[in-house]
Amino acid sequence: MNLRNRALLLLGLTFTVFIIIIAAVSLSVTLSGLDRMEHQEMADAINQTKIAMNVESASLLRTTQDWAWWDDMYQYAADKNPDFLESNTDPLALATLNLNLFMILDEKGNLLHGQVLSEDFQRNGSVPAGITKLIHSNPDILYLPEDDPGLSGVLLMPDGPMMVTSVPILRSDRSGPVHGTLIMGR
Repeated sequence: MNLRNRALLLLGLTFTVFIIIIAAVSLSVTLSGLDRMEHQEMADAINQTKIAMNVESASLLRTTQDWAWWDDMYQYAADKNPDFLESNTDPLALATLNLNLFMILDEKGNLLHGQVLSEDFQRNGSVPAGITKLIHSNPDILYLPEDDPGLSGVLLMPDGPMMVTSVPILRSDRSGPVHGTLIMGR
């Protein structure tokens, strides 16, 4: 092999190695940049989800407090007057509040009234035994003291996760004694 062919071969190998090094560095920089972007986008999505859940949770808790700290609700929990249910818990009223779960329990945790609305708010039914059992397996949800503003969070129901709130039933001025617990869910 003459000198000219060796020089061309050496130049070709050098050029090929140089191209491989540039490609490897470019790929490494690009992948690490994409990895950082992906992690940032995932963190942003998680934060947005947490914020949305907190807003939804706070909204549902305020609605539950409004209903639980109402003299009419307090009176119903004490005397089980069916007129209260007829005038206040029709499916349309619950659908307006975007509720899929509505439960009134007495101070011992017994279900006084319960309704479940389908996700599209078109079907109304009684609370399934699985949900009642799940609620009763969490005594922190059932037995809230008079000074407790209520609980809110996600509860894993048989059909999937549900945002649930639980508030002690008190008079409108927040005086007691506690006559039960109101549970609402979306």
